[in-house]
Amino acid sequence: MLKQITSHFRTRRKFSTQDDGKFDGTSAIIAVVLDGSHEYWGEDGSAATQNILLTARDLGWGSCWIEGQMRPHEEKFKELLAVPKDRRILLLIALGEPVQWSKPPPKKALSEVLHWERYGES
Repeated sequence: MLKQITSHFRTRRKFSTQDDGKFDGTSAIIAVVLDGSHEYWGEDGSAATQNILLTARDLGWGSCWIEGQMRPHEEKFKELLAVPKDRRILLLIALGEPVQWSKPPPKKALSEVLHWERYGES
């Protein structure tokens, strides 16, 4: 699916997600839509989103998980996208070529993040 999106949106416009929630320059936005009646719909959608973000990065796209700014406006997005009433939009994913790739933070030593039996014990 992301390969189809990639070939369709090859305009590769630059994007930068602003604090005000604008998607200026975004090449594509994915709405993660689920059946909200299932007990673990949020977890399922989050796992699917992680896979989308990792695949997007592998294909050379930048991505941004947008949830907090979308949630209060879910009904407006559902109407705009013709999402059925019995479905929920968990979040939106902005895709595009990033203005700048950020460097990953340095990795911590395993002894700093691994705990045996009790937190703080390695």
